[in-house]
Amino acid sequence: MINLLEHKIQNKITQKILNEESFRNNLQSLYIFYGKKLINTCKTDSNKEFIYDSIEDLVNNQFLHGYHLIYSLQQDDPTIFDNLKQLTKNTLKANLKILLNRLFDNKSTEESYEWEKNDISLKFIRSFIKEIPDVYDVLNDVLFKAALEGAYSALNEQVEYKYETDIPNTIIGDPLDTHYLNPEIYGLIQYFDDSVTLIDLYKLSSKTDLDEWCGSIEYLKIQSNQTKNLIINVETTINNEECTGIISKLLEIIPQNELEDANIRVQRIQDIEIFNYIQK
Repeated sequence: MINLLEHKIQNKITQKILNEESFRNNLQSLYIFYGKKLINTCKTDSNKEFIYDSIEDLVNNQFLHGYHLIYSLQQDDPTIFDNLKQLTKNTLKANLKILLNRLFDNKSTEESYEWEKNDISLKFIRSFIKEIPDVYDVLNDVLFKAALEGAYSALNEQVEYKYETDIPNTIIGDPLDTHYLNPEIYGLIQYFDDSVTLIDLYKLSSKTDLDEWCGSIEYLKIQSNQTKNLIINVETTINNEECTGIISKLLEIIPQNELEDANIRVQRIQDIEIFNYIQK
C-alpha cells in the first residue's frame, strides 16, 4: 500500500514532468544513456525490443525510488544532508553516493543494504535475466546509477548555491565545481591560467568502488604564434559512442571564441601510467 509521502512524491514528479522542460529532458537523456548500455548486452533483435519496451519504466522506477529515499531519510533526520548542501552543485552527486552507501552499510554484520532497490527493482532483475542472461552486471549498475540520479535530483532542488569567488571561469565553467559530460563521466579542473587548462576525466563508479580516472583534456594557447590546441584524451574503456558524446558535449559548452581556429585532437589511450618525477 502506498503511503502519504510516496503519494506526495509521485504527484510532485508528475507535475515536474508536465511543467519543467529541463526535468523532462534530463529523464529523456537517462532513458537513452542507460538504454544504450543495456542494449550493448543484447544478442538478438528480440532482446533489443525488450529493452526498448522496458527502459522508461525501469528508469522511472529507480529515479522515483531514489527521489523518495531522500525525503524519507529527511523525515527521520531533517539535518542529515546539511553538510552536502554546502558543496558546489555537481560535486554533490559523487559525495551523495558515498554518504548513502555509509548510511546503509551495516558495520556489525559486514553486510551492505542495497538501498537502490525496491520490490519493483527485483521484478525488473528477474524479468531482464530471464530474457537476457548476460545482462546482470550491467543491469545492477544501471539500477544503482538511475536511483542515484533520483536522489541527486531531490537533494539538488533543495540547495541554493550562493557562494562567491573571485576566481574566473575556465573554458568549461566554474573551476571549483564538477562538470558532468554525461550521467557517468565528469571533469575536474586540475590547473588553469590564461594560456593553459588541464582537466582530468573520471567515471562515476559502481556502488562501492572509487571513481576511476578515464581521460584528460588539455587546452593550450601558444602566445608566440597565437595558436589554440584542444587535446582530448579518452581511455578505450569508454566505448566509441560514449566518447563521441563526450566530445560533442565539450564542443557545446566550451565558448566558441575559444574554439575558433583551434586545432582539436582526439586520442584514445590505453594502460596509461602516471608517476611523479623527483630529481635526486
